[in-house]
Amino acid sequence: MARVKIHDHLGREHYARVLLDCGFQSSFISLSLCKRLGLKQENTNLSVVGIANITSQIKKRCQVEIKSLYKNFKLLLNCFILPEVTNISSSRGIHFQCLGLPKNVQLADPDYNKPGPVDILVGADIFWILLGKNRISCGKHMPFLQETDLGYVLAGMVGHADDTSSNISCHLSTNAELQNTISKFWEIEEIPTNKVFSEDELKCESIFSQTTHRDASGRFVVTLPFKQSPNLLGSSREQAEKRP
Repeated sequence: MARVKIHDHLGREHYARVLLDCGFQSSFISLSLCKRLGLKQENTNLSVVGIANITSQIKKRCQVEIKSLYKNFKLLLNCFILPEVTNISSSRGIHFQCLGLPKNVQLADPDYNKPGPVDILVGADIFWILLGKNRISCGKHMPFLQETDLGYVLAGMVGHADDTSSNISCHLSTNAELQNTISKFWEIEEIPTNKVFSEDELKCESIFSQTTHRDASGRFVVTLPFKQSPNLLGSSREQAEKRP
């Protein structure tokens, strides 16, 4: 999770909660935030397939620029608009006292331990661009801190792996339109394994193999193939020779 600064169409500053998730192929924004910022919406037609092959149709998209809370970093996102992105709805929250977080770490989301709605979801199209090199472990059965351009994000396990007392969030979405486009591209570019020759191509190959040879000087002698008999040309040679 991360908090970012964001501006509306009048230049006024707002704050938004962002979920970084490489399980999504694209980035998304909630309709409520899009309206609050007065962002220009464009028409689109996208099929998004989620967990259990549930498909959602998206008709609108927009562009939004997010900025880091701590440094001079900004990024323009192309987002598809959803009525609601997702909700971090843990009934318990996270008790940050037990994590032993370093005091000098700038958290991307200072309120990471508080459940609440997500305004923007950053998918795999941007996710890997944001990641930094540093990672800090909080201990066994504890999450770790991952450096990003938006600050350090908390990720990984909280508590024991067999703890099923809380709800489980599964964020997975694929862009069906993108997958179909890529599939068609590879089908077009794929080299066929068995080429089917036309009748004319077979005749040309037969003439080439029967008439082509190499003379004493090492030069290749190739016969010009005719689709039909040259006699069909008539007496055009005499007429050609008489022309100036």
